[in-house]
Amino acid sequence: AVGVTPANIIYMGGGGFSLLLPNENETVEILSKMKDVVNRWFYKEQQGRIYLGMQWMELDVHELYAPQFKTTFRRMNEKLETDKRSNFNQLLPDMLEIAEAVPTEKEECQICHRDDLPQMKSISDRSTKEKMIVCPLCETLFWWGDNLTDYQYIIRESKPL
Repeated sequence: AVGVTPANIIYMGGGGFSLLLPNENETVEILSKMKDVVNRWFYKEQQGRIYLGMQWMELDVHELYAPQFKTTFRRMNEKLETDKRSNFNQLLPDMLEIAEAVPTEKEECQICHRDDLPQMKSISDRSTKEKMIVCPLCETLFWWGDNLTDYQYIIRESKPL
């Protein structure tokens, strides 16, 4: 979205990433919008169980070299931790509207505990024969995981988009 290549990835792993991006107004606007869209989806579809903590800051080129890099990295981590502690604050008005809603009598998914979906399905665990009431997403993920145990190999194929 900001027109960079994988060469701009400084770090990626363990659920986190660091990117070196151009210092332009559009970059901050794109990052802000992307964070908002993703977190609104997480809040709606995952009931706020997942949050995309994402922060950025302007740097001088000298802050990327030793010994300043350690301090720069620490400052960025502090900003990110503050963001994580205040997750979904921008959605407080939406959350308060949901909190005032009338409780539902619908069935609850026994995996993710959603109770806002019209269609729940009954499935059986192959190993324990235990029956569970689940939402469509959990049913799909359950069957993927259950079926993967039958295979000795997984082959990944890359296809152009």
